[in-house]
Amino acid sequence: MNQEHIDVRDFLDAQKGCRLQWTVVALIFAFCLVDGFDATVIGFLAPAIKAEWGLSPADLAPIFGFGMAGLLVGGLICGPLADRRGRKPVIVAAVAFFGLTTLGAALVDSVRAMVALRFLTGIGLGGAMPIALTHLAEFAPTNMRARMMAWAGIGFTLGGAASGQVAAHLISHLGWRGVMIFGAVLPLLLCVLLIAFLPESLRYLVVRGADESRIRRVVERIVPDFAGKLIHRDVEESGGNRVSVLALFRQNLFATTVLIWATYCCSLFLFYLMSSWLPLILSTTGMTTRHAATVSSIFLLAGAVGMLILGFAMDKFRGEVVLGLAYAAGAVFVWLVGMSADPTTLTALIVCFGLSVGGAQSIIPSLVASCYPTPTRATGVSWASAFGRVGAFIGSIAGGIMLTLHLPTSTIFSLMAVPAVIAAVALLALNRARHPVATPVLGK
Repeated sequence: MNQEHIDVRDFLDAQKGCRLQWTVVALIFAFCLVDGFDATVIGFLAPAIKAEWGLSPADLAPIFGFGMAGLLVGGLICGPLADRRGRKPVIVAAVAFFGLTTLGAALVDSVRAMVALRFLTGIGLGGAMPIALTHLAEFAPTNMRARMMAWAGIGFTLGGAASGQVAAHLISHLGWRGVMIFGAVLPLLLCVLLIAFLPESLRYLVVRGADESRIRRVVERIVPDFAGKLIHRDVEESGGNRVSVLALFRQNLFATTVLIWATYCCSLFLFYLMSSWLPLILSTTGMTTRHAATVSSIFLLAGAVGMLILGFAMDKFRGEVVLGLAYAAGAVFVWLVGMSADPTTLTALIVCFGLSVGGAQSIIPSLVASCYPTPTRATGVSWASAFGRVGAFIGSIAGGIMLTLHLPTSTIFSLMAVPAVIAAVALLALNRARHPVATPVLGK
C-alpha cells in the first residue's frame, strides 16, 4: 500500500500550534530564562568579587570582555556543528557546558581563572541561544513562528531581571559563590528536561534523510496515527551532508547574508550602547541617578513588550518590512530624545525607542531563520548573531568615548539615529532582494 507523501513544512503548518509545538516553546522559554540569568548575573556579583579579591574596576574589565568574546566564538562554532550533528545534541551539550563552567567559576580564587571560565561560559551561552531559536523556528507553524519565538525569547529578559533579584536576596546569605553555584545548577537541571522532552527538529531529520524510525518517533508525538510519509519538496532545502559557511554566500544568499549581518551589527551596537551607557548619558542632562536608572530599566522592559507586538505583526505581514519600519521609527524617536528637555517627554520617547528598536533586536532571529534553508539555517542564524557581537563590542565602548569627548547630549542621540537608519535601509533592501516580484508591500 502506497503511503501519501506530505511535505514536512505543510505537515507542521497544519498543526497550528499542537501540544508538542507548545512544549518546544515552553522548553526554549525555560532555556532563555536560564541563559538570561547566567549571562547577566556576573554584573550583579562583580561588586562582591571586587571587594573579596581587592580588585580595581580595571581588573574586572577582562572578566566582562572575555565573556563577550566567548559569545562570539560560541556562535561561530555551534552553528555549523548543529547543521552537521543536529539541533538537540548541540543545545544539550552547550547548556551542560556553560552549566559546568559556571560551577567552575564559583570555585576559583584568581582573576585569570575567572576570565578563562567566563570566556568558556560565553562559548556555551553564545552557542546555545541561536541554535535553540533555530530549533523553535523549525518546529513552529509558519504563520505562528514569530509569536512563538517572541513568547520563548521573552524568557531571556525575565532571566536577566531575575538574576538581579536573586543576587540581591542570596548574596548576603550564600556569598557570590553561592549565587554562582545556583546559576550553575539551573542549566544542569534544564539538561535533564531537554534530554527527556525536547524532540529533534523534524525538518532537520527529514531534510537530512534521517532513519525513518527517528522521524516516526517525532511524528507520533504530534499525530499518533499518522500513516503518510514526510518529504521535502523545496529544492532549496536540499543540502546533503555538506555544510559550509561559504554556503551563506552562494549566489542566491550573498545579498541576504550581507544585509542581515549589517542589520545585526547596527542593532546590537544600539542595544549595548543604550543598555550600558543610558543612565550616565541621561545624568548629564541633570536627571537624578534614580530617575535615570528607572528610565533605563523601562527601556529594557519596553523592548520585551515590543518583541511581542512585532512578533504578532511579523506573522501577519512581511518581517523585513515590519522590522525595517520599526528601525526607521526608532531613528526618529532617538533623534527626538536628543531634542527634548522635558523629563516626561524624554522618558516617553525612550520607551518608544525601546518598543521599536529594542523589540526588533529581540525578534530578529525569527526573520533570519526564515531566510536560510534547513541545511544551513543554524549556521546562518548563529553566524549573524556572532557578527553582531562586533557591533555590541563597539557599542559597549562608544558611549564612554562620546562622554569623554564631552559631546552634547543632542549630538549623542542624533548619532544613535545613524545605525538605526542603516538597519532600516538594510531590511527594506532585504525585502527587495527576497521578494523582487511586485506584490503587496505588507503581504506575507
